[in-house]
Amino acid sequence: MKLWSRVLKDVQVTAKASTIGPQSGEKETAAGNMVPIDIQNRILSNYVLATAESRAAALLSAAQGKSRSMLEKAAEEAKTIKQQAYEEGFARGYREGEQQAQGLKAEAEALLEEARREREEIIRSAEPEIINLALRLAERIVNHQLDLDPSSLLVMLKGIQLGDVQQEIVLRVHPDRLSYLKGKKDELCWLFPQANVRVEADPGIKQGFILDTRQGTVDARVGTQLEELELVLKEVLDRGE
Repeated sequence: MKLWSRVLKDVQVTAKASTIGPQSGEKETAAGNMVPIDIQNRILSNYVLATAESRAAALLSAAQGKSRSMLEKAAEEAKTIKQQAYEEGFARGYREGEQQAQGLKAEAEALLEEARREREEIIRSAEPEIINLALRLAERIVNHQLDLDPSSLLVMLKGIQLGDVQQEIVLRVHPDRLSYLKGKKDELCWLFPQANVRVEADPGIKQGFILDTRQGTVDARVGTQLEELELVLKEVLDRGE
């Protein structure tokens, strides 16, 4: 606005230095009256200034409106871009996280499977030793039980089935058990009612007994029973049962 004011003032100064119309320096109106030139210039300058200011205000308002619209549009686009970036980043992060989780799961399953294989291998390699220890422990328990209670021999004899055929059988035991079994003739007769039982000492028998019959020999020594059990267990292990 200052520029327009300065221009118009220059116009007024120039106008004052010159005359328009009659030599008297006055203009004749429709009524025959003359309007001074300086008043005309002032009116003109005020009109031009008002018009310029109005035009400038309109241009400024339009520019401001357009600027606000552009700023609002830019802000909205920035918000949209930010939201899209967030959603894309979230989706990408979720996918990456899911992929990492799947990878960790697969790795954990692989480690678990490897641990299972190692466990099975350790057990498989230790099975013979475990069986041996178990059998030795069982032997000690049985021997201890027979030492404490010799009547356990009678319990073992109850499992022998000879049938109803009359025959003579020989029951061989450790010398330390001879006197005990000879004192149990009634029990032996009850166990083998159709047989004539003869008890003999055999130093080679530590625990258990050997029963000689007409059909064959029954080896019920503790050591022999444990050896047979060991063979059965190893056979089962070899089959992978």
